[in-house]
Amino acid sequence: MEERPLTLGPIEFGGEDVDAVYNHLARFLREVPAIVVSPTRSGDLLVDPSEVSEQIGLNATVYFTRDCSVMQAFNDRLEPNGLQCYGDALRVYAGHSHFDILGDGANHRFFPPSTLGDEEGRASCLEILRRALAQDVHAWETSVRIEDIKRRNRESSRERAFKRRAEEIQDLALDQVAEMLDAADEAANAAGEERDVALDERDDSAEHRRRAFIEGRG
Repeated sequence: MEERPLTLGPIEFGGEDVDAVYNHLARFLREVPAIVVSPTRSGDLLVDPSEVSEQIGLNATVYFTRDCSVMQAFNDRLEPNGLQCYGDALRVYAGHSHFDILGDGANHRFFPPSTLGDEEGRASCLEILRRALAQDVHAWETSVRIEDIKRRNRESSRERAFKRRAEEIQDLALDQVAEMLDAADEAANAAGEERDVALDERDDSAEHRRRAFIEGRG
């Protein structure tokens, strides 16, 4: 996945992996989010990386280390960008990162130890990660969510209904126009017949007057 081994579990990194992990996180073309879990001073982890991976599956890559010196080396690489993940914490590094832009840190959510120190805080963190990553899509510019499909189906249904109604109105209008044209033709035919009758009557009247005139002279 994105030129890295596909895994359903978390990835533990050591000192020799720091540069590779940093370069992966800083890669602008990276679409899949990454999560880093940092250790306490005793090397413990407040959040179990395996549980995080189980919750979100392939929707994010989970990194962790239990070695504080390795984590310090990793944070040294991130310090110029203000994107460290200091002890007992968890950080989500969103895709399409801009590590070189000041203020990009706001796009990479940080869960400090104060939010992970008890069971309720850890459960809340996992719920947020599951909703943000597993139940949605990370490549939202190029992917489609279930809500988008439903919305598009609704819009498509409305468009089809509107089109059917427009066609019905158009057909009704055409029928009305046809009826008006038929009525106009009938009226024109009736007027023509009345005109013909009037002309015949006029001709008959003229003929009658002509004969009367001839007979009067005779």
